[in-house]
Amino acid sequence: PAIVETARRAEKLGYDFISLPEHTIFPVEHERTMGRTWYETMTLAAHLAALTSTMRFYTGAVIVTQHNPIYLAKQAATLDITSNGRIGLGLAGGWLEEEIGWLGGEVRNRGKTVEEYIGLMRLLWTRDPTSFTGRRISFADASFHPKPVQKPLPIFVCGTAKVSAPRAARIGDGWWPSSSTSAVFKENLDVLWHDMDALGRSRDGFAVFRHLTLYELPEEIQEHTRHTGAEPDEAFGGDMGRAREFVDYCARIGVTHVLVFFSTRYGEFREQIESFADAVINRKN
Repeated sequence: PAIVETARRAEKLGYDFISLPEHTIFPVEHERTMGRTWYETMTLAAHLAALTSTMRFYTGAVIVTQHNPIYLAKQAATLDITSNGRIGLGLAGGWLEEEIGWLGGEVRNRGKTVEEYIGLMRLLWTRDPTSFTGRRISFADASFHPKPVQKPLPIFVCGTAKVSAPRAARIGDGWWPSSSTSAVFKENLDVLWHDMDALGRSRDGFAVFRHLTLYELPEEIQEHTRHTGAEPDEAFGGDMGRAREFVDYCARIGVTHVLVFFSTRYGEFREQIESFADAVINRKN
Protein backbone atom coordinates (compact mmCIF):
# COMPACT_ATOMS: atom_id res chain seq x y z
CA PRO A 1 0.00 0.00 0.00
CA ALA A 2 2.82 2.45 0.78
CA ILE A 3 4.39 1.89 -2.64
CA VAL A 4 1.06 2.42 -4.41
CA GLU A 5 0.34 5.56 -2.39
CA THR A 6 3.82 6.88 -3.19
CA ALA A 7 3.44 6.31 -6.93
CA ARG A 8 0.06 8.05 -7.05
CA ARG A 9 1.24 10.95 -4.90
CA ALA A 10 4.42 11.43 -6.93
CA GLU A 11 2.36 11.53 -10.12
CA LYS A 12 0.13 14.29 -8.71
CA LEU A 13 3.18 16.27 -7.57
CA GLY A 14 4.67 16.32 -11.07
CA TYR A 15 7.42 13.72 -10.89
CA ASP A 16 8.14 12.14 -14.27
CA PHE A 17 9.35 8.64 -13.48
CA ILE A 18 9.94 6.10 -10.74
CA SER A 19 13.01 3.88 -10.72
CA LEU A 20 12.46 0.22 -9.80
CA PRO A 21 15.61 -1.73 -8.86
CA GLU A 22 16.11 -5.48 -9.01
CA HIS A 23 17.45 -8.20 -6.78
CA THR A 24 15.97 -11.68 -6.70
CA ILE A 25 18.07 -13.91 -4.44
CA PHE A 26 21.31 -13.17 -2.63
CA PRO A 27 23.49 -14.35 0.29
CA VAL A 28 21.81 -13.64 3.62
CA GLU A 29 24.91 -11.74 4.78
CA HIS A 30 23.87 -8.90 2.44
CA GLU A 31 20.56 -8.32 4.23
CA ARG A 32 22.26 -5.85 6.58
CA THR A 33 23.10 -3.46 3.74
CA MET A 34 20.44 -4.38 1.16
CA GLY A 35 17.40 -5.12 3.29
CA ARG A 36 15.27 -8.24 2.92
CA THR A 37 12.26 -7.48 0.74
CA TRP A 38 12.71 -7.04 -3.01
CA TYR A 39 9.59 -7.30 -5.15
CA GLU A 40 9.86 -8.69 -8.67
CA THR A 41 10.49 -5.63 -10.82
CA MET A 42 8.37 -6.21 -13.92
CA THR A 43 5.37 -7.42 -11.90
CA LEU A 44 5.56 -4.36 -9.67
CA ALA A 45 5.89 -2.05 -12.68
CA ALA A 46 2.79 -3.59 -14.25
CA HIS A 47 0.83 -3.19 -11.02
CA LEU A 48 1.82 0.46 -10.54
CA ALA A 49 1.28 1.33 -14.21
CA ALA A 50 -2.29 0.04 -13.95
CA LEU A 51 -2.93 2.36 -10.99
CA THR A 52 -1.46 5.52 -12.57
CA SER A 53 -1.95 7.34 -15.85
CA THR A 54 1.11 9.48 -16.66
CA MET A 55 3.94 8.21 -14.44
CA ARG A 56 6.72 6.36 -16.25
CA PHE A 57 8.45 3.32 -14.75
CA TYR A 58 12.10 2.62 -15.45
CA THR A 59 13.94 -0.47 -14.26
CA GLY A 60 17.07 0.70 -12.54
CA ALA A 61 18.45 -1.78 -13.21
CA VAL A 62 17.34 -5.18 -14.42
CA ILE A 63 20.31 -7.55 -14.22
CA VAL A 64 19.97 -8.79 -17.77
CA THR A 65 22.66 -11.47 -17.40
CA GLN A 66 20.37 -13.49 -15.09
CA HIS A 67 17.32 -13.38 -17.38
CA ASN A 68 16.21 -15.25 -20.45
CA PRO A 69 16.33 -12.33 -22.91
CA ILE A 70 13.47 -13.63 -25.06
CA TYR A 71 11.16 -13.82 -22.07
CA LEU A 72 12.34 -10.44 -20.78
CA ALA A 73 11.63 -8.94 -24.20
CA LYS A 74 8.12 -10.42 -24.09
CA GLN A 75 7.52 -9.02 -20.59
CA ALA A 76 8.74 -5.57 -21.64
CA ALA A 77 6.69 -5.50 -24.84
CA THR A 78 3.55 -6.55 -22.97
CA LEU A 79 4.10 -3.95 -20.25
CA ASP A 80 4.82 -1.29 -22.84
CA ILE A 81 1.44 -1.95 -24.46
CA THR A 82 -0.57 -2.25 -21.25
CA SER A 83 0.98 0.95 -19.86
CA ASN A 84 0.60 2.82 -23.17
CA GLY A 85 4.32 3.37 -23.58
CA ARG A 86 5.31 4.24 -20.03
CA ILE A 87 8.13 1.72 -19.55
CA GLY A 88 11.89 1.96 -20.00
CA LEU A 89 14.51 -0.71 -19.37
CA GLY A 90 17.63 0.17 -17.46
CA LEU A 91 19.90 -2.85 -17.94
CA ALA A 92 23.17 -3.86 -16.26
CA GLY A 93 25.47 -6.86 -16.12
CA GLY A 94 25.30 -7.11 -12.34
CA TRP A 95 27.87 -7.08 -9.55
CA LEU A 96 26.67 -9.88 -7.24
CA GLU A 97 28.17 -13.04 -8.70
CA GLU A 98 26.26 -15.44 -6.43
CA GLU A 99 22.93 -14.03 -7.61
CA ILE A 100 23.87 -14.26 -11.28
CA GLY A 101 25.12 -17.83 -10.90
CA TRP A 102 22.18 -19.04 -8.80
CA LEU A 103 19.80 -17.78 -11.49
CA GLY A 104 21.68 -19.64 -14.22
CA GLY A 105 23.52 -16.67 -15.67
CA GLU A 106 27.05 -16.53 -16.97
CA VAL A 107 29.26 -14.82 -14.40
CA ARG A 108 32.18 -14.37 -16.78
CA ASN A 109 31.86 -12.40 -20.00
CA ARG A 110 29.04 -10.32 -18.56
CA GLY A 111 29.76 -7.44 -20.89
CA LYS A 112 29.43 -9.62 -23.96
CA THR A 113 26.20 -11.08 -22.62
CA VAL A 114 24.71 -7.62 -22.01
CA GLU A 115 25.46 -6.53 -25.56
CA GLU A 116 24.22 -9.77 -27.11
CA TYR A 117 20.97 -9.68 -25.17
CA ILE A 118 20.30 -6.02 -25.98
CA GLY A 119 20.78 -6.78 -29.68
CA LEU A 120 18.50 -9.80 -29.43
CA MET A 121 15.68 -7.92 -27.70
CA ARG A 122 15.87 -5.07 -30.19
CA LEU A 123 15.49 -7.51 -33.09
CA LEU A 124 12.52 -9.21 -31.45
CA TRP A 125 10.81 -5.85 -31.01
CA THR A 126 11.39 -4.64 -34.58
CA ARG A 127 11.77 -7.55 -37.05
CA ASP A 128 9.10 -9.87 -38.44
CA PRO A 129 10.05 -12.67 -38.70
CA THR A 130 13.12 -12.55 -36.46
CA SER A 131 16.39 -14.43 -36.85
CA PHE A 132 19.35 -14.23 -34.51
CA THR A 133 22.75 -15.90 -34.10
CA GLY A 134 24.65 -15.40 -30.87
CA ARG A 135 27.03 -17.06 -28.42
CA ARG A 136 24.24 -18.41 -26.21
CA ILE A 137 21.04 -18.19 -28.26
CA SER A 138 20.31 -18.70 -31.95
CA PHE A 139 17.10 -19.13 -33.95
CA ALA A 140 15.70 -18.46 -37.41
CA ASP A 141 12.39 -17.17 -38.82
CA ALA A 142 10.73 -16.80 -35.44
CA SER A 143 7.37 -15.18 -34.71
CA PHE A 144 7.37 -12.68 -31.83
CA HIS A 145 4.28 -10.55 -31.22
CA PRO A 146 3.02 -8.13 -30.08
CA LYS A 147 5.60 -5.46 -30.82
CA PRO A 148 6.05 -2.56 -28.37
CA VAL A 149 4.13 0.71 -28.67
CA GLN A 150 7.29 2.78 -28.26
CA LYS A 151 9.62 2.83 -31.22
CA PRO A 152 12.08 2.31 -29.81
CA LEU A 153 11.23 0.91 -26.41
CA PRO A 154 14.12 2.67 -24.62
CA ILE A 155 17.05 0.72 -23.25
CA PHE A 156 19.28 2.61 -20.82
CA VAL A 157 22.76 1.19 -20.27
CA CYS A 158 23.45 1.17 -16.51
CA GLY A 159 26.46 0.35 -14.40
CA THR A 160 29.61 1.45 -12.66
CA ALA A 161 32.14 0.05 -15.10
CA LYS A 162 34.08 2.45 -17.29
CA VAL A 163 32.69 0.62 -20.30
CA SER A 164 29.13 1.76 -19.53
CA ALA A 165 29.46 5.16 -21.24
CA PRO A 166 31.06 3.79 -24.44
CA ARG A 167 28.54 0.94 -24.49
CA ALA A 168 25.66 3.38 -24.11
CA ALA A 169 27.09 5.49 -26.94
CA ARG A 170 27.18 2.44 -29.23
CA ILE A 171 23.96 0.57 -28.43
CA GLY A 172 21.92 2.44 -25.84
CA ASP A 173 18.99 4.84 -25.94
CA GLY A 174 20.43 6.38 -22.79
CA TRP A 175 23.17 6.21 -20.18
CA TRP A 176 22.35 5.57 -16.52
CA PRO A 177 25.55 5.48 -14.45
CA SER A 178 25.69 4.46 -10.82
CA SER A 179 26.45 6.89 -8.03
CA SER A 180 29.76 8.71 -8.41
CA THR A 181 31.62 11.89 -7.61
CA SER A 182 30.89 14.89 -9.81
CA ALA A 183 34.38 14.69 -11.32
CA VAL A 184 34.01 11.04 -12.30
CA PHE A 185 30.54 11.64 -13.73
CA LYS A 186 31.74 14.57 -15.86
CA GLU A 187 34.76 12.59 -17.08
CA ASN A 188 32.55 9.71 -18.23
CA LEU A 189 29.97 12.11 -19.69
CA ASP A 190 32.70 13.62 -21.86
CA VAL A 191 33.56 10.09 -23.05
CA LEU A 192 29.90 9.49 -23.87
CA TRP A 193 29.58 12.67 -25.96
CA HIS A 194 32.92 12.05 -27.70
CA ASP A 195 31.96 8.50 -28.68
CA MET A 196 28.46 9.50 -29.81
CA ASP A 197 29.89 12.28 -31.98
CA ALA A 198 32.43 9.86 -33.46
CA LEU A 199 29.64 7.42 -34.30
CA GLY A 200 27.50 10.15 -35.83
CA ARG A 201 24.76 9.67 -33.24
CA SER A 202 22.50 12.59 -32.36
CA ARG A 203 22.11 13.67 -28.75
CA ASP A 204 18.45 14.48 -29.38
CA GLY A 205 16.23 12.07 -27.49
CA PHE A 206 19.20 10.38 -25.81
CA ALA A 207 18.61 10.00 -22.06
CA VAL A 208 21.30 10.80 -19.48
CA PHE A 209 20.62 10.11 -15.80
CA ARG A 210 22.20 11.70 -12.73
CA HIS A 211 21.55 11.04 -9.04
CA LEU A 212 20.61 13.69 -6.48
CA THR A 213 20.84 12.58 -2.84
CA LEU A 214 18.73 15.10 -0.97
CA TYR A 215 19.67 13.89 2.52
CA GLU A 216 22.51 11.75 3.85
CA LEU A 217 21.64 8.08 3.36
CA PRO A 218 22.18 5.57 6.19
CA GLU A 219 25.69 4.16 6.43
CA GLU A 220 24.55 0.64 5.51
CA ILE A 221 23.13 1.93 2.20
CA GLN A 222 26.37 3.78 1.50
CA GLU A 223 28.24 0.56 2.26
CA HIS A 224 26.00 -1.29 -0.19
CA THR A 225 26.79 1.31 -2.85
CA ARG A 226 30.50 0.69 -2.34
CA HIS A 227 29.93 -3.07 -2.60
CA THR A 228 28.61 -2.50 -6.12
CA GLY A 229 31.82 -0.72 -7.11
CA ALA A 230 30.29 2.76 -7.01
CA GLU A 231 30.84 5.75 -4.72
CA PRO A 232 27.97 7.38 -2.79
CA ASP A 233 26.87 10.72 -4.17
CA GLU A 234 27.41 13.88 -2.17
CA ALA A 235 24.36 14.58 -0.01
CA PHE A 236 22.67 17.99 -0.15
CA GLY A 237 21.57 18.14 3.49
CA GLY A 238 18.04 19.10 2.48
CA ASP A 239 19.24 22.39 0.97
CA MET A 240 16.60 23.09 -1.71
CA GLY A 241 18.53 26.03 -3.09
CA ARG A 242 21.54 23.82 -3.82
CA ALA A 243 19.20 21.18 -5.23
CA ARG A 244 17.74 23.72 -7.69
CA GLU A 245 21.23 24.82 -8.72
CA PHE A 246 22.26 21.20 -9.22
CA VAL A 247 19.25 20.45 -11.40
CA ASP A 248 19.94 23.55 -13.51
CA TYR A 249 23.60 22.58 -13.88
CA CYS A 250 22.62 19.05 -14.91
CA ALA A 251 20.35 20.45 -17.62
CA ARG A 252 23.16 22.64 -18.96
CA ILE A 253 25.57 19.72 -19.41
CA GLY A 254 23.02 17.46 -21.10
CA VAL A 255 21.48 15.47 -18.24
CA THR A 256 17.84 14.69 -19.04
CA HIS A 257 16.72 12.69 -15.97
CA VAL A 258 17.54 13.45 -12.32
CA LEU A 259 16.85 10.58 -9.93
CA VAL A 260 16.22 11.93 -6.42
CA PHE A 261 16.98 9.88 -3.31
CA PHE A 262 14.96 10.81 -0.23
CA SER A 263 14.90 9.52 3.34
CA THR A 264 14.44 5.78 3.85
CA ARG A 265 11.97 6.53 6.68
CA TYR A 266 8.49 6.63 5.21
CA GLY A 267 7.16 9.54 7.26
CA GLU A 268 10.14 11.73 6.39
CA PHE A 269 10.01 10.53 2.80
CA ARG A 270 6.40 11.70 2.36
CA GLU A 271 7.28 15.17 3.61
CA GLN A 272 10.40 15.41 1.48
CA ILE A 273 8.75 14.51 -1.84
CA GLU A 274 6.24 17.31 -1.17
CA SER A 275 8.85 19.93 -0.30
CA PHE A 276 11.10 18.98 -3.23
CA ALA A 277 8.19 19.20 -5.64
CA ASP A 278 7.29 22.68 -4.36
CA ALA A 279 10.87 23.96 -4.39
CA VAL A 280 12.27 22.37 -7.55
CA ILE A 281 9.70 20.71 -9.81
CA ASN A 282 6.91 23.27 -9.59
CA ARG A 283 8.98 26.35 -8.79
CA LYS A 284 7.67 29.62 -10.15
CA ASN A 285 11.01 30.94 -11.44
